[in-house]
Amino acid sequence: MKFVNYEKKINDNIITIPNWEIKRDENWAVLGNNGSGKTLLGRVLTSSDLGDKCGYVSFEKVEELLEEERRNDDSDFLDREDVGTLVKEYINDPHGVFDLEHIKDRGLKYLSTGELVKLLIIKELERSPDYLILDEPYDGLDIESQELLYNLIEDLILSKTTIILILNREKDIHPLISNISFIHNNRVILTGSRDSILSSDAFNRIRHFSGNIPEQLPGLEKRDKSIETLIDMRSVSISFSETKVLKDITWKVKSREHFKIVGPNGSGKSTLLKIISADNTQSYGQDITLFGYKKGTGESIWDIKQHIGLVSSTLQKDYRVSISVLNVLLSGFYDTIGLYTKPTPSEIDQGVKWLKIVGLYSKRDNSYKELSYGEQRLVLIIRAMVKHPKILILDEPCLGLDQVNREMILLLLDSLANKGETTLLYVSHRREDYIPSIKNELLLHPSVDGSLGEISCI
Repeated sequence: MKFVNYEKKINDNIITIPNWEIKRDENWAVLGNNGSGKTLLGRVLTSSDLGDKCGYVSFEKVEELLEEERRNDDSDFLDREDVGTLVKEYINDPHGVFDLEHIKDRGLKYLSTGELVKLLIIKELERSPDYLILDEPYDGLDIESQELLYNLIEDLILSKTTIILILNREKDIHPLISNISFIHNNRVILTGSRDSILSSDAFNRIRHFSGNIPEQLPGLEKRDKSIETLIDMRSVSISFSETKVLKDITWKVKSREHFKIVGPNGSGKSTLLKIISADNTQSYGQDITLFGYKKGTGESIWDIKQHIGLVSSTLQKDYRVSISVLNVLLSGFYDTIGLYTKPTPSEIDQGVKWLKIVGLYSKRDNSYKELSYGEQRLVLIIRAMVKHPKILILDEPCLGLDQVNREMILLLLDSLANKGETTLLYVSHRREDYIPSIKNELLLHPSVDGSLGEISCI
C-alpha cells in the first residue's frame, strides 16, 4: 500500500499524505496529538485498496454498533425489555482470545466499553484479515485484557498479519512495531523506522505537557460546604434481567474523601456510578442516601444531579446535539444534553476561561460534533468540572486523550481535589493515570451473585 501526494476530503477535513508506503513485512504505529487526524487517517487506510483484507476497530465503531442496537430496540412494542443482539449471536466463538463465555447470553447494549472493544476485535479476527487497524485498542481494557491484547498483537505479527496501531500513548507501542507515522494538522509529516521517529525533534516537542495549571480555577470561590456525608449505601444489590451485577455493597463517602473505583471489565463500576448519578432506576427501594436525600422519599433526579458532574463514554455517546463547543461546556451548569437556558455573563466568562485552560478557545464556535474523539472528551471533562460539583464522577476520563492532554487533565483534577470542595470518584484501568490526592479505593470483586466491594487506603 503506497500513498504519493495523496489527498482525501472527509467531511470538512482534508487528509494529506505526501509519501508513505506500508509494506507487508512492516508493522506501524500512527502517533499524533488530539485533533491531529489520526482516526481520520485510519478511515483513509480502511477505505483504500485494502478492501475486505483490512479489519478495523475504534471507539467510533463501538458507537456505531450501539447506535444500531438502539435503532433496532423494540422495547416500546413488547411487554418486556428488548435485550437486543446477544454476544453469542454477534460472534461465532465467545471463548475466543478474550474468553467472553461468561457474557455470551448478555445483550450488546449492556456491555461495558472494554467488553465492546474486545467483542469488536474478536469479530474482526473472525474475518482473518491481512491487515488489522486498531485505534486506541488498550483504552477501556482492564489490566488482564491489556496483557491478553499485547500477546495477541505479538501472535498476529508473528503470523504475518500486518498490524497498524493508532495510539495516543508512546508506552502502548508494541516492541514488534517496526515503523511509526506521525500526523499533525491532518498531514502525515513523518514516516520512518521506530527509533528514528521517537528520537526526532518533532516528536519530542509534543511528548509532555509544558503549560501551567492556574492557581485559581474559574468559579472556585463560591462553593457550598454544608453537606458532610455525600453517599451512604447499605447492602445495595443490583441485577439486570438474569445478570447479577452488584451484591451487598456498603459504602460511605464523606466530603473531599476521594475514591478510586477498581475492578475488571464488567464488574459493575459504571453501574455503581449510575446509581450515584440518578441514572439507574433499579436503585429505588435500596438503602441509599445521596446528599442527605433518602432514595424513594420524594426526591427528584434533579435534586441529585445538581450536586454532580459527570464524564463517561456513555455521556459522550449520548451527547449528539449539534451545538457549539462553548455551549456544550455551558450546558454543564444546567445538567442538560444541549443548552436550553440562556447562560449568565458570569457563566459565559467562566466557560471561556476553561476553554483557554485546555487549549480549545480557538474552537469555541465550532460544532462539538466536528471535534475529534479526544477533543470531545476534553470538552466533556471541563463541562463536568465547570460548576465545581460536590461529586465529580470520572468514568475513564482519559480515554482518547493524547499524552499532553492527559497530563494536563490529571494535574487539573488534582488541583480541583486539593483546592476545592469537590469529591472525586475516579475509574481508570491505567496505572500511570493516577491522581495523587486520591487516597481511598473501592475494589469490586466479581462473583456469580454479583460483585462484592472492598474498601482500602491507597
